[in-house]
Amino acid sequence: YVILGAGQSFGEMALLDAGPRSAAIRCVSAEAQILALGRDALLTFWQRHCEVAYMMLFNIARDLAFKLRIRNLTQEMGA
Repeated sequence: YVILGAGQSFGEMALLDAGPRSAAIRCVSAEAQILALGRDALLTFWQRHCEVAYMMLFNIARDLAFKLRIRNLTQEMGA
């Protein structure tokens, strides 16, 4: 599993490929604030605000890379 921090996202794979979710999420902090964005609404927003779309997609790509690196490291360590 991966513990996400402030500003990190989840559910991005389903957002990008419209497939089913691939992970379960559990909140471990009572102070956490979650922002849920529907796929259609977000895609419409991105069409209207290309600069914001670019920044969000760049951050999603960074988060995906982080999660893949963590997963690879934990697999290498036998966890």
